[in-house]
Amino acid sequence: MENHAPEYFELQDAPVDAVLALYDRGADAPTRADIIHATQRRLGVPEIPIPSGPDGAPVWPHTHHGSLSYWRSKTVCLLAKGNAWDWGVDIEGHADAEAVQAISDEAMDASECSILGETDDKGRFCALAFSGKESFFKVAFPRVGRVFGFEALRLVSPPRSGQMQFVTTLPLAPSLPRGTKVTVNFVDIQRAVITWTVLQAFSHNSLAR
Repeated sequence: MENHAPEYFELQDAPVDAVLALYDRGADAPTRADIIHATQRRLGVPEIPIPSGPDGAPVWPHTHHGSLSYWRSKTVCLLAKGNAWDWGVDIEGHADAEAVQAISDEAMDASECSILGETDDKGRFCALAFSGKESFFKVAFPRVGRVFGFEALRLVSPPRSGQMQFVTTLPLAPSLPRGTKVTVNFVDIQRAVITWTVLQAFSHNSLAR
């Protein structure tokens, strides 16, 4: 791991001690276990193996929960102390013109497209909107218990100050009725964005994809 020193980010409004680490896997890529263990050391929790469940998702212990995401050569690992909260993290590159069209067609409704039309950097905006919905999907999936589409979450205002405000448009679960307000945090890195969502814990699993 010496050649792959991670970059760490402060988590805005995190309810517990948490670490967000960005790793560049490079040619001699550290393994998933290496990345998790290094982040565990940084957080100060037991450096223990994290097994995968039947769906491939990490099964977290009572000492910490987290989430992982991958984009090109980069891996994001988010770990937080305790098990009172579930986490979803995602990393996405800025969208090119083709991806802007695809995201606006497939992952955004008319009101979100209206917000898109007002921004000067459509590639960044689409990356944020798409990634924000992905991080929400990861944290919500265990309690929803089924795959749901991008239309289940709507961005209600332009991203600002490291946060995005969404609202659920469908009743997803008893704890996520229609109209639930969801805050997604984000940080910009070079030509990419990292987003994360936190909800009160429902299960001991977090989805990584």
